[in-house]
Amino acid sequence: MRPPTLQISGTMVAAAASVAVLAGCQSESPSDVPEAVVDPEATAAPATPVEDNRPNILFILADDLGYTDLGAFGGEISTPNLDTLAFEGVRLANFHSAPYCAATRASLMSGTTSREAGVIIHNDILRPDVATMPERLGTAGYHTYISGKWNLGITVEESAHARGFELSFALGPPVDNHLAHSNFPPVSEFAPGGAWLENGVSVTLPEDWYSTDLFTDKLMEQISSNLQDGAPWFGYLALTAPHWPLQAPEDWIDRYAGRYDEGYDIFREARVARATELGVLPEGLLLDGYQGLAPAWSDLGDEQQAKLARAMEIYAAMVENIDWNIGRLVAFLEESGELDDTVIIFSSDNGAAGSDDTFVPPEMPRTDNDNSLANMGRQWSFTAYDRGWAEAATAPFRDVKTSMN
Repeated sequence: MRPPTLQISGTMVAAAASVAVLAGCQSESPSDVPEAVVDPEATAAPATPVEDNRPNILFILADDLGYTDLGAFGGEISTPNLDTLAFEGVRLANFHSAPYCAATRASLMSGTTSREAGVIIHNDILRPDVATMPERLGTAGYHTYISGKWNLGITVEESAHARGFELSFALGPPVDNHLAHSNFPPVSEFAPGGAWLENGVSVTLPEDWYSTDLFTDKLMEQISSNLQDGAPWFGYLALTAPHWPLQAPEDWIDRYAGRYDEGYDIFREARVARATELGVLPEGLLLDGYQGLAPAWSDLGDEQQAKLARAMEIYAAMVENIDWNIGRLVAFLEESGELDDTVIIFSSDNGAAGSDDTFVPPEMPRTDNDNSLANMGRQWSFTAYDRGWAEAATAPFRDVKTSMN
């Protein structure tokens, strides 16, 4: 039997995360290890099978999740599975990340600062001379799996599969749709080897896919493929949700109908109060980085309020869907006998993103999107939830994604 499960839940991640996990596998400090004594005339004993007691490592990375989005951190979104992991494990309430997607991923994969790893802006690639975590773990006898967003290279040679993942299903570019359609150019036009690669080979996605569901299915498939050999594994579930474009299956969105009509100002205050009640924030905290750069909710017109409330409904649906899929994944590990041997870490790559629905990256088309209120969250929509909701999700800290303030 391997060591019992250590479940860690946080909302921020840096390179230190990989160090913290791997350090737990060491049973002795260097000073405690006795010197080896070698008898050159001794006859080596025949090799006997040794049970591998090293834990599996499951790292789940959400994309642009806010500090107080989860219930365990003060949020009102329904996240019972992640809350259970948080309350039964360790909540890392003061753990830091890089300010945007690729930089955090570079640090996580390399154990260095993102600059040392060669990633300064979101289109940079991981330096080929930098060793990666899956490469090191693979050399140490771990199976290594990734399902989700790679964001550290867009050619086959720069892919997750080429950088140490034994089995990979990965999006190379930084963003794509969440539903089975494309109002992008498609993304493969700026990914020479194909935007979506499975084990280094370009693949076509199913017609009925939703990103988080598909990524979770693929990771469970990868883990299942080698369970019989008893070797430990490292699984990296790199979700693209709840990053814009805000999209979710309609039945998930309907669960939050009308929930956010009161606006972001009230929810920001409620989240800070709840986070304090839960011990995430200390009592009497004087820090409040709120800058008030978003207009007050009461100053917005009815149409703008309706669209922003709808955007937050979609966002909340995406977060709850993440939680549901984590529940599926944990149940799968329990049924397969792997749960008690698995260290689970959940985090976000950075804080909440304050983009509005007029923001589209220059490589994306600015036409053919239907962002009407009735179509928000569906196919052919491209929306974000604006700075006001991002500030609510980041409270009590200052600023949002891309800022280091």
